[in-house]
Amino acid sequence: MKDLKRIKAIAKDIISDREWVNDSHSESEHKGVVNGLESLVRHLETSDDTIEKDSEQEMVKEIRFHLLCFSDGTIDGDDLANAITEVINYYNLEDLNL
Repeated sequence: MKDLKRIKAIAKDIISDREWVNDSHSESEHKGVVNGLESLVRHLETSDDTIEKDSEQEMVKEIRFHLLCFSDGTIDGDDLANAITEVINYYNLEDLNL
């Protein structure tokens, strides 16, 4: 899946970006972002076809949007984590246990 590869590459870039981590608060925020992104990627890799194709494409668009906002500094790690949690809840992916 092309979209999954792109999400994984973006997640890897965000996870490796530690320039903004400069204290215990931002370190904790970074850990939360890492955990959330790794959980999301794991779920997307292992999910069965319970999400219909159209819904999956919309979900990918939403995730891309939030990752882009985080990458360009529009939102911080807490906002990204909240947005991903909302996407998970909206698409009934509660088995991630976040």
